[in-house]
Amino acid sequence: LEAQINIGEVVYTSGLGGRFPEDIAIGRVTDVERREADLFQRAVIQPAVDFDSLEMVFVITDFRTIDTTIFDTIPEDLLPAP
Repeated sequence: LEAQINIGEVVYTSGLGGRFPEDIAIGRVTDVERREADLFQRAVIQPAVDFDSLEMVFVITDFRTIDTTIFDTIPEDLLPAP
């Protein structure tokens, strides 16, 4: 296993495949199951949103990806807080 998944890490959409935009927070890792014989790890994710409290959602059906490398040149103190 090359990638290490740790409890507490935030999981984001990758944007790969074009189905979802990149960098949308999905949730936080609450448990990880690793087996030496398996090629994959399993993780339990606590959703970033309480689905029971949603009253309205906005569905994006047409989005364009942008080149986020432009943000690499912006000083940290000018970026929004995570």
